[in-house]
Amino acid sequence: MTNYKRFQFITIAVILLFIVTFASSANAHSLGSSVQIVTNTPTVQGENLSEIETIIYDEIKSVIQSYFESRYHAFSTSQLDDFRNLVSNMPGANSFLKSELVKLEIELKRNQDYQLGWTDYEYFLNYTDISIANNGQNAIVNVIEGYDVIYEISREFNNTSPVVSKLRGIEHTITMQKENSQWKIYSDDYTDYLWKTIKEIGVSPEKFLSSMETPQLINLKSPTALTDFHCEDLPG
Repeated sequence: MTNYKRFQFITIAVILLFIVTFASSANAHSLGSSVQIVTNTPTVQGENLSEIETIIYDEIKSVIQSYFESRYHAFSTSQLDDFRNLVSNMPGANSFLKSELVKLEIELKRNQDYQLGWTDYEYFLNYTDISIANNGQNAIVNVIEGYDVIYEISREFNNTSPVVSKLRGIEHTITMQKENSQWKIYSDDYTDYLWKTIKEIGVSPEKFLSSMETPQLINLKSPTALTDFHCEDLPG
């Protein structure tokens, strides 16, 4: 099985799981259009923060929120958002930026190919630790990401009561540094299903993107879609 065909297999499995979920979730609630909900509940060093410390933490969280908003806006518009203005100018940060943008391209193409565009969403950030070092010039932020999303394919099944897909518990360790009095992101270390797949396959995000093909989709609107799907139909 080639690298991208394996990825197609995983995506098709997710779609089939969605169909099964849909059958048992007819009364799922609908999200507001492009709504973001951020829960800022950090556990930071020290219980009593000074006014200066509070300002620093708020500045850091503002940059991180803008970073996540850029990512989610890309999923809702199917257009890649360039968040390089939030990223450090240091050479090491460029590697993170390049890989992350390519990964977003992979996800946007997957969404387009499989009708997984985001029509409505909410996202959640739970800050568990913010550590400041090097005389206030560096920071390490631990934040847990979660989101609720309504996919395009869900809207097509039932526009009035679409299924809300949920994901929780994506743990991010974000390294930041101050440059010209502004906090910038140096790296974001996290593992989701796509990063895990890329790492297990052992290819670069760029090579993975170049190997992506236009899929032969199952006719999900057909009432026989599930019964027509067999293991031998999967790419091997």
